Amino acid sequence: MKTNSNIFKFISVVIAFIFMLQSCKVYHNKSSSLEVAASSNSDVKIVFTDDEYYYFDYLQIENNSIYGISKSNSVTTEYSKSLGLNIVEQGKYSKIEIPENLIKSIHNKNKTISQLSPFVIGAIVLVAIIKLVKESMTFSPW
Repeated sequence: MKTNSNIFKFISVVIAFIFMLQSCKVYHNKSSSLEVAASSNSDVKIVFTDDEYYYFDYLQIENNSIYGISKSNSVTTEYSKSLGLNIVEQGKYSKIEIPENLIKSIHNKNKTISQLSPFVIGAIVLVAIIKLVKESMTFSPW
């Protein structure tokens, strides 16, 4: 019975890990243009000239200005305040004006990989669990 208890604990940890992966976001390696990133209306990772990564929910282009939309309580918003960027609070979101000279590269969210990665990792973990369970089971006819 002790083995079954350990297996159930292990399985519960694995299931919790898989649920945590649901929030995983994967971004394209190649940089995209500003227009493509703004028209995608999806998550964007921007590398600033200081080689720091900042994540926005989406980008907007208005009056030849670039705006990154991020949650008001996010690290990106806090860092933007420390840089002295123009920030407009809009409820729970912040509209942050990003000077074009600060942008080194823009990476769109890879929707396909972001959606498939939890399933692939889950399948790998499931195979590992099955192998572990098979090895821990002993067959005794008496």
